[in-house]
Amino acid sequence: MKNDEKKIRIYLMPIIAMLITASVLVIIMINRQVLPFGNNSLAKIDCFHQYLPFLNEFRRKLLSGESLFYTWDAFLGSDFVMVFAYLLSSPINIIILFFTSSNLLLFVSVIMLIKIPLSALTMGIYLVSKSEKRASNPLIAAFSVSYALSAYTIGYGWNIMWLDCLIVFPIIILGLDKLIEKGNPFIYIISLAFCIYVNFYFSIMICIYLILRFFTYRYKDIKDFCKKGIQFGLYSILAAGLVSIILCVIAGWFMNSSSVVSEKSPSPYWYTNVFELLRNLYTFSWPVNTSVVDSDVNLYAGVAPVVVMLFLPFCKEIEIREKISRLIMVIILIVSMDNSFLNYIWHGFHSQQRVPNRFSFLLIFLILDTAYMVLSANKKISIKGMIAGAVMAFFMPIVIYFFTDFNGFYSSKAMLIIAIATSLIYSMLFFVNCFDEKLRFITGIILSVLIVFEISINAFKVYGVVYSEQGMIGIEGRFESVNYVKSINADESDFYREEIYDKIIDNENVYQGIHSVGTFSSVQDFNMLYFLGRMGFEHSYPQLIYNGATPFMDDLLGVRYIHSYDPELVKYDYEKIYESAIGDGVYENKDALPIGFGVKDTARQAYIPKETEYAENQNDVAQILSGHTGLYEEIGVSVEAVSNVGDIVVDKGVMYLPDITEEISVDSIFVDGHFTLEEDGKYFIQIRSDRIDSTVIAINDEYYTSEDNKYKLIYLGDRSEGDDIFLELYMSPWQNSEDISVKVYKYNNDVLKSINDELRKNSFEVTDYSGNSIKGSFNLDQGKLLMLTIPYSKGWSIKLDGQKIEGIKVLGYFMGIDAGTGQHTIEMEYHSMGITAGIVVSIISWVVFIILVIRYLKEKSSAVKAQSVNVEETNNGKG
Repeated sequence: MKNDEKKIRIYLMPIIAMLITASVLVIIMINRQVLPFGNNSLAKIDCFHQYLPFLNEFRRKLLSGESLFYTWDAFLGSDFVMVFAYLLSSPINIIILFFTSSNLLLFVSVIMLIKIPLSALTMGIYLVSKSEKRASNPLIAAFSVSYALSAYTIGYGWNIMWLDCLIVFPIIILGLDKLIEKGNPFIYIISLAFCIYVNFYFSIMICIYLILRFFTYRYKDIKDFCKKGIQFGLYSILAAGLVSIILCVIAGWFMNSSSVVSEKSPSPYWYTNVFELLRNLYTFSWPVNTSVVDSDVNLYAGVAPVVVMLFLPFCKEIEIREKISRLIMVIILIVSMDNSFLNYIWHGFHSQQRVPNRFSFLLIFLILDTAYMVLSANKKISIKGMIAGAVMAFFMPIVIYFFTDFNGFYSSKAMLIIAIATSLIYSMLFFVNCFDEKLRFITGIILSVLIVFEISINAFKVYGVVYSEQGMIGIEGRFESVNYVKSINADESDFYREEIYDKIIDNENVYQGIHSVGTFSSVQDFNMLYFLGRMGFEHSYPQLIYNGATPFMDDLLGVRYIHSYDPELVKYDYEKIYESAIGDGVYENKDALPIGFGVKDTARQAYIPKETEYAENQNDVAQILSGHTGLYEEIGVSVEAVSNVGDIVVDKGVMYLPDITEEISVDSIFVDGHFTLEEDGKYFIQIRSDRIDSTVIAINDEYYTSEDNKYKLIYLGDRSEGDDIFLELYMSPWQNSEDISVKVYKYNNDVLKSINDELRKNSFEVTDYSGNSIKGSFNLDQGKLLMLTIPYSKGWSIKLDGQKIEGIKVLGYFMGIDAGTGQHTIEMEYHSMGITAGIVVSIISWVVFIILVIRYLKEKSSAVKAQSVNVEETNNGKG
């Protein structure tokens, strides 16, 4: 009974923290009418556009029993284990099976209501471990709520796959404490292994922090330091080994993807002054959701922990070594948030990509941990120390205000007053807590209540709602037309692709479960992104959008069906075969090629397309694959143009604005251009400038189209001699001259037909395919290779006529089979690279771990028996 009471006492405050956090979230959701209490959602940005579609794909695979190795629904086909490792591996995601495709926004609410309170629970468990004698201290609950409802969770909580790391991180630190101080490695090994499994990317940041943390512990001597350092390293490796089934796949993917070398390490420079970082420690600071400002950071976790931590130098019960080491860690973290090169290292040798300072939760944890340590050892702070700490707490926001404005929901002056007021209140309570032992219990409760109140009010104020459930109506309405396409192909084993012009969400093709070209995935293959981007598709890593497709690219990639609510978006001569009840049209491209076809042997050579010459690049690809030329012919046009910022010089289709100077100040620059076509034909136009925001095209004074993408080939349609083409270009202001290139191409449909006829001669006939395999037959003429329009990967196991072979690269990007002349069959099956090695390493690691556990239990049992014998002998001796 006593043991049960002890457990209840130990876990009471963590459980209270979890319940308070959950209650605050529920109140916020009710107030903001968030699902299930309304139609709004907390799913924003990548959560809505990337994570939900892949979660829906994951759900489909689990329900159908389809392979998790591969998906045909993204990027012409891609490794799904990498997607799983980055987005989906949280064990909590299994509850996706209880949701339908139409209520995944509710799933996000449920996930947040589970994960965020769990982070309060684990933080509480960690703080209790610092002193079980003070397990009933209400400050444990208060600080745990602060951790769970920090600005980091509020700002970045939409990254639901990161929340698992916030949950397990305090347990990892608890495990490290037990490893270094008591020699017990098991909590550390299991918790770190879990962290690596649920998010390998965040584990990089956490491991860097663990290395820094290792140097803060007290060691007996150099020998003890080296011994424990070796143990720390080996147990960390063992933790990684337990989940090598994931890590080896990740390693295999990285080694075969040029995304590793796609960005160079930045030269070191400072983002801003440090006070622009420190201002984010105070209440009502704007939480960062996304930002292009690299110095933006989420740091707020209550003013009280910041104030209390300022008393650290004056706390006599804490060793100088401990004080210095913690302050050094704080400095390293802050400097890393302000320095480009250190920031790059913390983010796993990658730039932070619009979500800056993703590792700031580590500093939040360190501040809370240090503040609780000061509160637990504050009995011997002198009056002078108290005054010095209070003065620092008072002047810190004033100094920040002197160097920069506060950035929050209120004016900078109002924010300053709030920061000073809260700092003084917490300083006074801390002072009473230190010097009046009789009032310590009461001040502890008051302090805890104020902390919870402050963090809750802040969360209530700043938690944002950006998307409505109503936005899903268009997606759900498209289910009907997607199912129609499936129904008319139900009796066929043939492989086809379909795409969406007007996507409701960026990854809607994955959400709908259709085999497609585009995707929005942080782990997509950079090589194929590079190739398709230079064929004219709209792209920006990690996104490729089905925008900029041409008839040639549609045919080549086998896009047979296209969806669009707006018929004006479907510019090519595709037949409309269906329209859903809410207006989603299905258009059929009858010229789409099969997934595989014979190409000229010269296609085995790597092709490097030019950066923005999309028509020329497509001409090159057509010639390499089929031998036919002349798909696009550049037509010289005489452009007449005017601008609101001065004269325009036009030379060979290139417009220059030489009058742009620093003195010119306008909200927007526009250029009006005009030219006349001199012969009949089908035309494309390409307008290039880094500064163009949008392009409006009119033909013969009638509006034709508006385009946001400034680089793609824009279809002008079937035009006649004498047609006038009018351009309205809208651009952002800039401070230097900029050239605008206008290229017009005549498009030859007869050449496209000849290309397709040539490629179709040796078509690959699909006889069967599944989630990670495809089978079929084909006949090759002499001098031909089989090209499959799926990205090249060594993960494919290929059997040609029953014999295992290696695939080859076609153009340097696509899968190819060098089969030789004649009739052939192939069977292809995909397994993620490194999966076999990962399984082997994981099995070995688990065997080692089990041996360690058995050995530890035996040693513990022997120690207990020895202690029992000693006690018995002592008792006998007394007797």
